[in-house]
Amino acid sequence: MPKAETNRSRCWFRKAQFGVMILSALLTSVGINLGLCFLFFTLYSILRKQPGNVAVYGPRLIQQGKSQQSNAFNLERLLPTAGWVKRALEPTNEEILSNLGLDALVFTRVFVFSIRVFSFASVVGIFILLPVNYMGTEIQEFFDLPKKSLDSFSISNVNDGSKKLWIHFCAIYIFTAVVCSLLYYEHKYISSKRIAHLYSSKPQPQEFTVLVSGVPRVSGNSISETVESFFREYHSSTYLSHVVVHRTDKLKILMNDAEKLYNKLTRVKSGSISGQKSTRDGFLGIFGKKVDVVDHYEKKLEKLEDDMRLKQSLLAGEEVPAAFVSFRTRHGAAIASNIQQGIDPTQWLTETAPDPQDVHWPFFTASFVRRWISNVVVFVAFVALLILYLLPVVLVQGLANLHQLETWFPFLKSVLNMKIVSQVITGYLPSLIFQLFLFIVPPIMLLLSSMQGFISHSQIEKSACIKLLIFTVWNSFFANVLSGSAFYRVNVFLEPKKIPRVLAAAVPAQASFFISYVVTSGWTGLSSEVFRLVPLLWSFMTKLFCKEDDKEFEVPSTPFCQEIPKILFFGLLGTTYFFLSPLILPFLLVYFCLGYVIYRNQLLNVYAAKYETGGKFWPIVHSSTIFSLVLMHIIAIGLFGLKELPLASSLTIPLPILTVLFSIYCQRRFLPNFKSYPTETRETKTCLNSIRNSSLHIVILRFRHRSTHGTSHLKIFRFFIQIDPENPFGFELFKLQATRRARGERIRGESLKFWKMDGAGGRGGVESILPNYKLGRTLGIGSFGRVKIAEHALTGHKVAIKILNRRKIKNMEMEEKVRREIKILRLFMHPHIIRLYEVIETPTDIYLVMEYVNSGELFDYIVEKGRLQEDEARNFFQQIISGVEYCHRNMVVHRDLKPENLLLDSKCNVKIADFGLSNIMRDGHFLKTSCGSPNYAAPEVISGKLYAGPEVDVWSCGVILYALLCGTLPFDDENIPNLFKKIKGGIYTLPSHLSAGARDLIPRMLVVDPMKRVTIPEIRQHPWFQAHLPRYLAVPPPDTVQQAKKIDEEILQEVINMGFERNHLIESLRNRTQNDGTVTYYLILDNRFRVSSGYLGAEFQETMEGTPRMHPAETVASPVSNSRLPGLMEYQGVGLRSQYPAERKWALGLQSRAHPREIMTEVLKALQDLNVCWKKIGHYNMKCRWVPNYADGMVSNSMHDNNSYFGDDSSIVENDAAVKSPNVVKFEIQLYKTRDDKYLLDLQRVQGPQFLFLDLCAAFLAQLRVL
Repeated sequence: MPKAETNRSRCWFRKAQFGVMILSALLTSVGINLGLCFLFFTLYSILRKQPGNVAVYGPRLIQQGKSQQSNAFNLERLLPTAGWVKRALEPTNEEILSNLGLDALVFTRVFVFSIRVFSFASVVGIFILLPVNYMGTEIQEFFDLPKKSLDSFSISNVNDGSKKLWIHFCAIYIFTAVVCSLLYYEHKYISSKRIAHLYSSKPQPQEFTVLVSGVPRVSGNSISETVESFFREYHSSTYLSHVVVHRTDKLKILMNDAEKLYNKLTRVKSGSISGQKSTRDGFLGIFGKKVDVVDHYEKKLEKLEDDMRLKQSLLAGEEVPAAFVSFRTRHGAAIASNIQQGIDPTQWLTETAPDPQDVHWPFFTASFVRRWISNVVVFVAFVALLILYLLPVVLVQGLANLHQLETWFPFLKSVLNMKIVSQVITGYLPSLIFQLFLFIVPPIMLLLSSMQGFISHSQIEKSACIKLLIFTVWNSFFANVLSGSAFYRVNVFLEPKKIPRVLAAAVPAQASFFISYVVTSGWTGLSSEVFRLVPLLWSFMTKLFCKEDDKEFEVPSTPFCQEIPKILFFGLLGTTYFFLSPLILPFLLVYFCLGYVIYRNQLLNVYAAKYETGGKFWPIVHSSTIFSLVLMHIIAIGLFGLKELPLASSLTIPLPILTVLFSIYCQRRFLPNFKSYPTETRETKTCLNSIRNSSLHIVILRFRHRSTHGTSHLKIFRFFIQIDPENPFGFELFKLQATRRARGERIRGESLKFWKMDGAGGRGGVESILPNYKLGRTLGIGSFGRVKIAEHALTGHKVAIKILNRRKIKNMEMEEKVRREIKILRLFMHPHIIRLYEVIETPTDIYLVMEYVNSGELFDYIVEKGRLQEDEARNFFQQIISGVEYCHRNMVVHRDLKPENLLLDSKCNVKIADFGLSNIMRDGHFLKTSCGSPNYAAPEVISGKLYAGPEVDVWSCGVILYALLCGTLPFDDENIPNLFKKIKGGIYTLPSHLSAGARDLIPRMLVVDPMKRVTIPEIRQHPWFQAHLPRYLAVPPPDTVQQAKKIDEEILQEVINMGFERNHLIESLRNRTQNDGTVTYYLILDNRFRVSSGYLGAEFQETMEGTPRMHPAETVASPVSNSRLPGLMEYQGVGLRSQYPAERKWALGLQSRAHPREIMTEVLKALQDLNVCWKKIGHYNMKCRWVPNYADGMVSNSMHDNNSYFGDDSSIVENDAAVKSPNVVKFEIQLYKTRDDKYLLDLQRVQGPQFLFLDLCAAFLAQLRVL
């Protein structure tokens, strides 16, 4: 630049300082705004406590049913408090993400990012740059401080060519590095949260669906036929269905009217509107005859429904060339939405379908050409608006300059010379007027964006946000800067080389105006946001002039598109003025801190997001921050030139280049994840939540084994996610949503009664539904209902009654899970599977009468005990395998085995529960649904491969066995994709403390290849499993068909004695019919075995071998009826501990075709003749003691006098001499029934010399006349 031009620029730069705001004017503006802030905060603190203002200050709480305001007077309501600040700061980022959504989290993170940036900037600016600026002598104004120009604190006061400018140079480099580092960290954090939000969020229909527009019309075919033909041909493997869009303008009006009428009628019937019983059927409810208000509304609703049905019938001929096309997988939808479908790029246009609540319908009928023309028109209108708004900018800048005002209005010269008037006009009035002009801009931007052809409200808001940001930066920054200092030098921009010097001269001169703008628009704007003056006045007016039933309650949507541009504009001011005028930085920092607290409060109490964009506003924040940095660099280049420091100017040139390169890297590193989700993410979520036609909560457990002073324990984390069907939800809700609501929740006649009953009902109502049970305390309350303990009135046995609310399980899409579990549990009768006795259904609730299990989950047991001893773990594992094998024999695969689904009864017997993810196996068919908890899922399940069924349960049992023995999970990782890699690779370690048998069995179960994985029968044969195996678990149990054929005569007679008819009861038992008689029968049967600790249902092979372990062959049936198999043998009240000493070896078996009672009579006679003492522990099971050659003191026993039997083993022989004898033989006798209708009598030695036991057996056979 020539020297003359440089001198002119420098002279102009200095002239720009005259007439600017002095410090006293700034303090006046700050004082006024501080007073307004304090007033608004005080009024808010008081008004928010008043019950009548809940709809103003807590609409979100009302919507969620969390408002707990009391109408009782309390003096505390009239006192201002700051408790709301603490409550606003309490929620963590994870809680905000889960409760408010990702967009809300991104919004708060914008404030967090700004606070971090300007905290650093304020420290550097106030303590380093500000003193340097103030110590300069460029501006020769030696007045007292209140009258000193604010430019004394800016870089304008630093002498030209001063070496102190190198401090500013270094500050610019350091500040840029800090901002880029924080921006990168925030970008990475939000990207990770976006992925985590996808994993944890409930699956949405738009994930499987694309919107297709520009469908060509084919003669002879409808739009629907054309769409189906095209996608069946080119996407045959992934195409599922489609829904064509229809013109529904008139129908939408009817729907809105019906919804409003429905809401009015709901409020009237619910009693929320008191006093209004009648109305008039004429105009405005004033004229006409009086009618009942309920009947009047119902008739109007019926008429609207008829009109809607008529309009619906006419929709078929009003198709538009657009359709929602659903695919079988997320991957298929992603492919379809990202590739060109047709040869003509203006046809078959595809894009990801929006959220059903996010759809913007007007442009669905628009063609490609119409959309293009709309974009051009909107662009022209936007540019015109930018130019038009320069006029108020010139007016505002004139008010900020007293000399200009005296020139425009010379008759006001005497008034403007008054000190207080000049301070208010120059310090407060310009920013206030400018803010009023900007008040109508956001609605205009939303209107322009809605005309561009977008098909979703989120796209419109994002476009409006960008427009508003551009408008704010241009009119609030550049126009103010140029109109205040260089408005008449616009021709400078015709020469781009001069732009840095023009900005360097113009921007510092407007620092005082922008400080006042931050205080007025920022501080006061935030306080008015929390005060909500307009909604408060509107609420007051509606209470005065509107009827109660005419008020429409609506939760306001979060104003992201209005507030984000304002935040980013203040960030631009802070960035550009960081080294120019650091005095602005503390004011900005106060603004961001206030905004963080206030908007967290508003998000928690006021606003509710109607749809979710997935954090797509963050790229706008990134771009704006980069632009602010580059603008700062350009101004610095020009300013160092004007300040006669050319070397610093030259060395600043690489800085904007490096910043742009950093931005390009961030865009390539993070931006693609904001445009669409990657394939890896989509497939991982598919593995997590691909259960067909269900949506249920599961829990992923992660065990961490730690050792503290030699004590092992578990550290457990729970991560809640949701899983859903692979198929998308129906897109019916895109069409006639309000119609469905009005028709699906009709409130006429009995439907209205049902609606009022839903969720209601006191204790008396439940007892009338369950007359056979005496309800007790509530055991637990869940998302779908509650569980109560109860006592069966006829038998006195305890049961657990699960009460499920139909509406809740339907709303949360749990109905299929409940139905599946009921269907399966009705089939099962096994000692280690939870028992379902009865199901009672009403219009509002489902009552499940189940076995009462009172010792919690195996999961909690592991948490409390840590890793278990092998004997205890083996007992649990044996019971689990027995139950799982029973499921497989009845063609059911569980698919969700884990410690939380394994319950423990009072004796620590395992009860398998939660069959909601189970499925029925069929010969020749394979399963492919990915389900269950990932840590316990088999590789073929998470990979989406076909599987038969039993092998996935074997894998889960292997993981459970590992957890029992080690206290940790074999496969564990915080990152779900890494967890899946470990499972698919079978990567785990076996602790050294495991025994050789366990170290051999676990790897056989955790084999990645399901064809090589061990089977249930092979597990049963494994030596580690066979050790200390209880007799009733030694062979597979019978299936349900075999069990249903057998009826216990004694229990049957007991039930008949209670008043039930014999033939009907037998018929019901054989047909598995649920009624009062069968429920009574099974309760007595189960509890009798539970009390006596006996068992007559396990079967052995016909030929018994005298080997240490049993080898099951064929499955046989029990003489004990169709009961479930009874519980574990319990000796002397001991639970799961092994009762079989190592020396036990010999056994003896006899077979007979006689009746069981005859057999037992002969057995008792033989025992009595041999002077054997016994203790009856079941109808066909007893413990015995024999002392050779000892006949004194023997006790006579009776098979039918159970009460006279001895209480424990020590009391069988009452003579001390017999007890002390070393030749005591203890043994057990058990009767079984084989499949060929024979009865097997089994004798097993428990304790005593082996040769004496053999002598006893010989004598016993002789007494029975067998030998």
